[in-house]
Amino acid sequence: MTKIVITKIPNWSYHQWFLLGLYMLEEEKKIKLRFKVNFQTRMSLITNNKYILYLVKMWQWKVQSWRAPLEGYALINGRKKYFCIDRYDDPNVFSSVLLSKVDIYFKMQCPVSFDPEGFDLTDEVKLKWIGIIYRKRKCALNFQVESKPCDNLFENLHKIKPFMIGPRRLTYGNRYKPLKAAYREYLNSSRIEKSKKLMAYFGSDESPKEMSPLYNITDCNEGVLRKITHPNLKRGIAVSIIRKMGDRYDGRLITENGTTYPELIIPLPKFCDHIAQFEYNLNISGHILSIPNRFVESFMAGTAILTDKLHVKWYQPFGEEVRETVEMGYYPNEKVDWKKFEKDLSDLPKVNREKILESFHDKWSPGAAAKYILTTLGAEF
Repeated sequence: MTKIVITKIPNWSYHQWFLLGLYMLEEEKKIKLRFKVNFQTRMSLITNNKYILYLVKMWQWKVQSWRAPLEGYALINGRKKYFCIDRYDDPNVFSSVLLSKVDIYFKMQCPVSFDPEGFDLTDEVKLKWIGIIYRKRKCALNFQVESKPCDNLFENLHKIKPFMIGPRRLTYGNRYKPLKAAYREYLNSSRIEKSKKLMAYFGSDESPKEMSPLYNITDCNEGVLRKITHPNLKRGIAVSIIRKMGDRYDGRLITENGTTYPELIIPLPKFCDHIAQFEYNLNISGHILSIPNRFVESFMAGTAILTDKLHVKWYQPFGEEVRETVEMGYYPNEKVDWKKFEKDLSDLPKVNREKILESFHDKWSPGAAAKYILTTLGAEF
C-alpha cells in the first residue's frame, strides 16, 4: 500500500482541500497517511480551536515562511518519491531549491506555457521567471525571502505538473472530522435553486499605490507602467455594466470610489449559498493573472465561471464549468473589447447545474485532487 508522508505545511488553509482528499483515501484503505511535522503543525492535527490555532499559526510563520510550499514524499513499491505543492499566487515564481530536490513539483498557478523570455502579463509585457529561496535569518526568529532569476527552471520543466486551488478555508485546523464536516456543509449549497443569472463580487475598483510585485516585471520603468492597467479598474467598469442589466444580475464592489461598504461583504460560511443563486460568477484575472478560490467555490454550488482569457491552467481542462470572454487582466483599459464583453454578458446560455456538479465531483473534489497527486507520483489504485 502506498504511504504518503507530509513533512511541511507552512500555510495549511491553502492545502486543506488536498489533505481532506488524502484523509478520504486513507479511510477507503487505499493509502496510509502520516505526518512528520513540526510542533506548530502537529497542534493543527490535534485541535480545531480557532484562538489556539491563531497563536500557533503566528508562531508557525516565525519558523517557516508562510508562502513556502507544502512538502512530503510517497513510498511506492519501496521507492521514495519527493513532492511539493507550490501555492505561490504568482505563476512566474518557483522555489529554486525544491525544483532541484523533488521528483514532482505541483504548481497551483501553473502557466499555460513556458516562454524562455518570461510569462506573458500582456501582449507587450513579460514577467521574469523568478526563483525564491527561503533562508532563516541569523539571530532572528523569522525567514528572509530572496528572489533571483530562476536559472534551473527549464532543466526541471518535466517535474512541474499543474494543480488547482481549493476554497479559502475549510476549518481552522487540520483534523479529519472537522474538515469533512465543513466540506459537507459547503456541498449543501448545491441544493439552492438558481433564480439569477450572473454575479460579480470584487474588493475594489482602485489600482494599488504600489503595483506589487513590479520587481518581477522585465525592465520595469515608467514605459512599462504605461503599458498595463490594474485589473481592479476593469472590475469597476464590469460591475457598472452589470448593474444596468436588471434584477437577475448582482454586481458588488466592497470599496468603490474610495468608500468601503461593509454591508456588501458576504461572510465566508454563507458565500457558497450566495453563489448558488446564480448561474454564473464573474472572474477578472487579478494578481499576476492567477486563478482565485472563487472557481472551486462556484463549482461546489453548481455555478459556472465567466472569466476573461486565462493564462494559467489546472490539471484537467475546463469544460462547461468555465466560459471565457475577452482579454482583460493587466491589459490597458483602452485595449479591452468592452462591446464584445457586454455582448457576451447578454448571450450567456443557461447553465446545466447537474453537469457543473458532475464535473466538480469527477475533476475538482478533494478525492479527485488526492487521486491526481497519487497517480502523478506513480501510485496505482
